[in-house]
Amino acid sequence: ERQLVVHHISALPEEVQAPSKTVLVVGAGLSAADCVIHLLRRGTTVVHAYRGSPGATKIGSKFGGAGSQGLYPEYYALALAMRAASSPAPVAGATRSNAPMPSTLLGGEYLGLAHTELHRIDADGTCQLVGSRGQSNLGLQTDAVAVLIGSRPDLTFLADPLQEALRARSPPPSTVDDVRATHPVYFDIDPFSMQVHGVPSMYALGPLRGDNFARFAIHDGFAVADHLHQSAVSLNAALGEAGLGLAH
Repeated sequence: ERQLVVHHISALPEEVQAPSKTVLVVGAGLSAADCVIHLLRRGTTVVHAYRGSPGATKIGSKFGGAGSQGLYPEYYALALAMRAASSPAPVAGATRSNAPMPSTLLGGEYLGLAHTELHRIDADGTCQLVGSRGQSNLGLQTDAVAVLIGSRPDLTFLADPLQEALRARSPPPSTVDDVRATHPVYFDIDPFSMQVHGVPSMYALGPLRGDNFARFAIHDGFAVADHLHQSAVSLNAALGEAGLGLAH
């Protein structure tokens, strides 16, 4: 039976989120980090494969420093585990019987495989992993695969005038809050209101505006709500001066 493959955490069935199960997570961005941490807390064994070195990933660059230990302890623990498991890479000809052993992390079992890509999934469900330099391979039987390597939004649902206004703007910045973004920036926004520059009353939240993970949703949503409230207060004040104020 072909392996279960998903591209969203919410698509993982409950039955694979258990101590007796093994899930392969591909990717090292914030969505992949959320998935790994969620599964580990369920007691699941997680095999975590990603290209490049731990420090070059979004997880490593954002949460690998000591300052993250108090603010984001679970992400910090994952970054440390990725660093500890980064060497050696899978050895040539490895199988599940002689594969590197996972270690306990956040209530589950974790095996990090840096410089590693998912090459294919065989008909029997075996995941064939290969070193990004092409010299190593590893075959693993897992219960599910979560491929979380980024996305590109489809914005064609926007009305033509809005799309034209967005195209008329200069290319959005490659930095967010003066820090180079590792996630594509699709909209140039005001960081205090989340309002899109050049398109009044249009707001962009989450990954559309650059680097993002689940906890930022609170900030983004609050910023939009606060801006809408302040705009309504200002409009009511202006109407009041004209004798047309809205009832409180």
